[in-house]
Amino acid sequence: MKALILGIDGYIGWSLACTLVSEGHSVFGIDNGLRRELVMDEGSISAIPIYSMNDRVEALNSRSNKKVCEYLTLNVSIDYEKLCRVIDDFQPDVVYHFAQIPSAPYSMKNRDRCIFTMENNIIGTLNLLYAIKERKPDTHIIKVGTMGEYGTPDIPIPEGNCWITVDGKSASLPFPRGAGSWYHQTKVHDTHNIRMACSLWGLSCTDIMQGIVYGSNVEAMHGVPKLRTRYDFDQSFGTIINRFIVQAVVDHPLTIYGKGTQIRSILPLQDSINCLVLLAKNPPEKGEYREVNQFHEYLSLLKMAEIVQKAFYELIGREPEIGFYENPRIEKERHIYEPKSGKLQSLGYKNSESIQKTVRCMIIDIFGQREILNNFRNIIIPTIRWTGDTRIVEKIMN
Repeated sequence: MKALILGIDGYIGWSLACTLVSEGHSVFGIDNGLRRELVMDEGSISAIPIYSMNDRVEALNSRSNKKVCEYLTLNVSIDYEKLCRVIDDFQPDVVYHFAQIPSAPYSMKNRDRCIFTMENNIIGTLNLLYAIKERKPDTHIIKVGTMGEYGTPDIPIPEGNCWITVDGKSASLPFPRGAGSWYHQTKVHDTHNIRMACSLWGLSCTDIMQGIVYGSNVEAMHGVPKLRTRYDFDQSFGTIINRFIVQAVVDHPLTIYGKGTQIRSILPLQDSINCLVLLAKNPPEKGEYREVNQFHEYLSLLKMAEIVQKAFYELIGREPEIGFYENPRIEKERHIYEPKSGKLQSLGYKNSESIQKTVRCMIIDIFGQREILNNFRNIIIPTIRWTGDTRIVEKIMN
């Protein structure tokens, strides 16, 4: 299989590249280094040191003793003709689309960041759709969306269409979206645009509504330093459990927004990669738009914090404090959350490991970086509020 990965330098993109190469597939990666630049602008670093893309690709190829991974610096939202040339030359069987700004807080800070996120994410996806249509229309597009597209509708969330009845007449229609940030709105726009491209042009696309991913490693990295993926913990690009781990390591309270009763779907990084590979090996039919809900389980924010707290005490002998802070987001504190999932399981997917095991591995991975990470304690508490204010979030109670 020949896989084109847009956003190969990212958290999931690089983990996927290592896995595909380890299975004997050919990979061509595209990235413009934006994630590194934006994290630096946040005053942060990757908690796990990462190497340059040239060093990463060289290390990946050296393990296979042949050129199985290639890389090109390219901005998908701007360099349309270059993207077309890559598709012409590489002739991919599947394209994974991660070339987006994946941050709700980043998109909510101000007008400039909102517009930049909209332009980068939506135009990039449209460029990809047109490039595949014009150059290799039989290529399978896998776009990673987010369960956040649905919001918290207080009713069960189906996987794909649902039946809606109006004035006694029923029809199968896409489940309504309820995005809670400008970033999540870009994902909603992508979903509508991809669905239409499949209908109009006969493209084959898998649109993944993915839960929050956590983890610090995948098996295919084999513990090789140059093959490690990035690990963000700042307010814009760090995901919740990844942030909790770093907070515990530097002896900072685990930051719970509001009461911590909000529920989110989650899955380990290894499971995310396993799903992505499985979907590529089982493509949809020509012209089919396939929507998949991808998660391992769903838990409250407080439950996630308690799992990290317990694992940290068992491994390190210190119990991190859990702190409750003002919620910088505008969201429901309590809500029904019942997402459905079954399509991946029908293809043979099984969860690889428990959250408890993954969290313990993460603590071991990150604890050795504690001296460096202590220098970044000042960026742990968020300052970006959904109202547009930029003042630090205050602690409510322990």
